[in-house]
This record gives sequence, C-alpha cells and structure tokens, in this order.
Amino acid sequence: MSQRRKLLAAIGVGALAALWILAYLIWVDYQQAMHSAQIRSRDYAAILETRLDATLRRADADLRLLAGSIPVAALHKQAVGRYADTLNTELDAHMVDFPELAGLRIFDSAGDQLYSSGRAHTLISNVVDRDYFIRLRDHPGEELVFSSVNISRTTGRPTLVAAKGLRDVDGVFRSIVIASVELEYFQKLFKSLDVGPNGVVSIYRVDDFTRVVRWPVGDGKLNTPLPLDNPSRAALAMGQRTATQEYTSAADGVVRVYSLHALHGYPFYVTTGIARQDALADWRARSLEVGLAGVLTIGLLAGMLFRLWRVQQEQTRSLLAQAESEERLRALFERATDGIVIVSEHGKLLSVNEAFARMHGYTSSELVSMDLQDLDTPESLEGLPLRLRRILDGELLNFEVQHYHRDGRVIALEVSSSMIVSQGERLIQAFYRDITQRKVTEELVRQMAYYDPLTKLANRVLLRDRLIQSMRVGKRSGGYGALMFLDLDNFKPLNDHHGHSVGDLLLVEAAKRITNCVRQIDTVARFGGDEFVVLLDYLPTHLAQARHQAELVAEKIRTVLAEPFVLQLGGAASEPAQEVAHQCSVSVGVVLFLGSTYSEEDILEWADAAMYQAKQSGRNAVRFHG
Repeated sequence: MSQRRKLLAAIGVGALAALWILAYLIWVDYQQAMHSAQIRSRDYAAILETRLDATLRRADADLRLLAGSIPVAALHKQAVGRYADTLNTELDAHMVDFPELAGLRIFDSAGDQLYSSGRAHTLISNVVDRDYFIRLRDHPGEELVFSSVNISRTTGRPTLVAAKGLRDVDGVFRSIVIASVELEYFQKLFKSLDVGPNGVVSIYRVDDFTRVVRWPVGDGKLNTPLPLDNPSRAALAMGQRTATQEYTSAADGVVRVYSLHALHGYPFYVTTGIARQDALADWRARSLEVGLAGVLTIGLLAGMLFRLWRVQQEQTRSLLAQAESEERLRALFERATDGIVIVSEHGKLLSVNEAFARMHGYTSSELVSMDLQDLDTPESLEGLPLRLRRILDGELLNFEVQHYHRDGRVIALEVSSSMIVSQGERLIQAFYRDITQRKVTEELVRQMAYYDPLTKLANRVLLRDRLIQSMRVGKRSGGYGALMFLDLDNFKPLNDHHGHSVGDLLLVEAAKRITNCVRQIDTVARFGGDEFVVLLDYLPTHLAQARHQAELVAEKIRTVLAEPFVLQLGGAASEPAQEVAHQCSVSVGVVLFLGSTYSEEDILEWADAAMYQAKQSGRNAVRFHG
C-alpha cells in the first residue's frame, strides 16, 4: 500500500474514532441525566408520602381521641355554655405543633357548630350540606371520612376535611368532629422542592382519582379527575403502591418523568413530575458544545480526504494536516470534563488526561507510572481482575468504583470502558466521571426518606419495608416475628412544663435505651411523637417459646424506661448547664405473627390496640394481642 493510501486510511480511522467517542460521550451523558431525574422524582415522592401520611395519621388519632372523650350530654345547643371552655380548650390543645390544620370543630346532629379550636376567630357555620356530614349521618358503619376539596366557609381557602361521626350507645347519630387540613401548607411544601421550571407536584385521591392539591396551581380546578387513560391510574389498578413512568401530560402537553407513592391506609397518593426538557437542559448545552467540536473536527478531516484524492502532489501538506488534526483530537482529549485513560491489559496506566489527574490529585506524569490497583480501594480492587478480563473479551462495561485521592480520601467514580486495538496490542479505553457529591446527596435523601431526623431511628416507611420482609422470612422459615407498639407515659407534662427541646432530649435518650435492649438484627423505629415500634425477627417456631422471648424483651424495655432520666440542658456562655430529672414509664402492646397471613396494616393496628389495653390497665404495663 502506498504512503498516500496509508495516510488516507489513518485519517479515516481517526475520523470514525473521533465520531464514536463524541457519540458515546453524548449518549452516556443523556442516560445519566434521565437517570438522575428518575431518582430525584422517586425520592421527592417518598418524602412527600411520608409527610402526608404523618399528617393524616395524627389527624386520625386526634379525631379518635376526641370522639372517645366528648360527653354525649355536651352534644346539645343547651349544653354549650356549660362545656364550651373545657371542650374548646381541648380542641386548642390538639392544634399545638400542627401547622397543617386550619382547625378542629364539633357539630351537632343538625350540622350546627357547637365547639371550635380558636373559637374567638372562627365563624359559626352549618355543614349539613357537606358531603362528609351526609355520609357519616346516613352510613352508621363509616369510621373516618375524607371530604372532597371544599372552599372553607371560615378561611375562604381550599381545605380537605377529615371527619368522624359520634353515635350514642343506641347507635343514634349525635354529632361529628372534623379536622380541616390546610392545603396551602402542602403547596408551600411543594414549592420548596427543586422540580424545575416545568415540574409539577400533586396529591390525588385513590378512590376516584380526583385532584386534591397541585403546585404550580395551573388551572386551579378543584376535585378534577385524571383522564381514564392516565398511566398512574393503570399502575394503581394493578396494585402497585409505587411507580415511575415517563409520559405526556394531557393537561399541558409536557413530557415528564412522574413518580407516584400511594399511602397505606388512606385513600391518597402523591405524584412528582420532572419535565424532560428541564432534566435535559444542561445535557443539551453540553451536547451542542461537544457536537460543534466534533463537526469541526470531522469537517477538517473530510476536507483533507477530499484534497488528498484530488491533489496527489500535496501529499506532504496532507501529512502535516493529519498531524494538526491529531493535535486537535489530543486537545479534545485533554480538555474533556470526564477523566479519560488508556490502560494496558494488565492494568498499567499508559495515558491519562488532565481531568483524570485533577480528580485524583496527581499530575499526569505521576499517574502514568502507576497501576489501577494503586488507586483502587480494597472493595474495588477485589473485582479488578474480572473487570479487565470481561473488557478484553470485547464487552462494553459500565460500573462504579472507589479510588483513593492523593490526600487519602475516597472518591466515587462512574466508569464506561471498552477494548481497543493499537498496533496489534489490546488496550482498554475508559471514561471516568466523579460522582462523589451525587453519592453524598443520594445518601442524604435516603436518610430523609427512611430515618427519623431526631432519633436517627427508622421511620414509618422503612418500618413497613422491614415488616413486610420479616413476614416473608417467617413464611419461609416457619419462625415467628413480634411487633411491639410503645407509647411513653407522662411525656406530655414534660413537654408542657419544660418545652419541646427538653422533650426531644428525652425521646433521644429513650431511643438509645430501647435500642440497647434488642439485637442488631431487630428494628427500632420512631412512629411519631412519643410512640416507638420494635420489630423482633427470627423468633422460635413454637408459639409459647416465641411469646416468652418477646415478653422478656418487652419487660426489659419497660424496666429500663422506668429508670429516671437526667437530661442535660446546655446553658448560655455566662450560665451553667442545667439538669432536668424526669420519671417516665411506657405502655407496650405486643402482637406475634407468622408469615404473611395478615397484612402489615393489620399487625400495626393490633399492636396499637394492645398498647391501648396496657394504658387502660393503669399504664407501665405489657399487653399481648389475642
């Protein structure tokens, strides 16, 4: 082959290689952008589901307590003067640290208001025409009813009402008690999320798929149902509690990545949608920059090919142009934001760009005298031989590794690698992207989604996952599990007298004591307020033995929590630290379960009911369900 033809072939191969590298970089960047949007959408949906679930559970618990404590004699207009101060004060007490509520109110059987939280600022109203009043009045079997979204006659703002009916011993309808959930609270919460300029966050009902609240507000229509062909309706119809889907919104024609999380026990689900155009905005800018550079390079190479075919006399000049093109490719190699390396089949670094050197804290000359095993952490080093063998066998391999930075810290890297052949020798070409900050962010979001920020214990979401897993393990092994519902006695007086900061100290110390009473394989969760849940796994296969073991743990917890608490309050710079002593106890409800015969909601409710039996027996006691 003549020197000219060799040169032409080399330039053609260089053009194809440059085109492949540019296309591959753009494709990898696109996949990462969309994957990040999916992760962000799922994490936001999980956080909002936890927040909404906590609001509804507290409202449900408050309504149950109120329904059980209101005297029947107070449910007449003639008795309002006698009971007003007591019941209005009690309603106000339930509103403390509950910013999601606009108010708590009690109405008689005619729908007239009798008592209200914040009575001095609440207009007297009648709700006989409201859907929740009619349903509770006409259906004795209804426990808790949620209204459609109403414009409150008191505040003039959109409100979701949770209502519970009160009947006397003969089953005669006497009253309802309602909690008005302020939907603007959730709109402000949605606004704090970074879903992009075209993102949306919404809450919908599961039973009729009508909209409860949305941000941005959009058309502002209340109780608007989703179209029948909406993908989230199909996902929920198939029994999915969570789903991530990409589709075009029928409302505004925007393509978004949507994630939904449905609540357990309440007829609502939340959705977060991140617009495809927002997720890819930075990618488009980067792709345009890389594409222009690629077009320029390929254009120069094509021009040289054309001239070489037409002008054989310019062979010397064409060789010079080839050298200049290779220099441009080298400059592109050096200016790339991703780390790029060429590695021998044994893992020796043959060539590295400046980006790879910067992310590791070395110079390029220092790195080319090193091997990959000099950079890998022990965990990553373990899989290095297998990765090299798979790449050299022709596999395009994408994976994550951890490397040591020069200063000793560990950095997380995302790697895309493939085999190339140079002068008959098999080499490895790899692209490295530093994802250390992304990993830190993902871990922070995971902590927010699955752990209680005060005690660092598991929250409701993680507890449910662990309980479902425990039920599956028990089904396979035949071993029992136990769920304990704990409620601290005499906690409210401490909060009322010393404030929530002291109460928080007690909750943190109680969490430590409970954790020290169980095994590492067991789960301790904060369920909300002063309520904790303990999940015991791998108990014996015989019921009597499992019950005995669970009772030993419950009594141990009860004993350690009965010991006095001495809480240290940090004083100001000029004041000494203070100590607050508090005597506490705990009421414990226990339920044993085997396999997945019952749902996780049934198990939680039974443990809760057993805890209430312990309280009714005089507190500081342990009671088993069944």
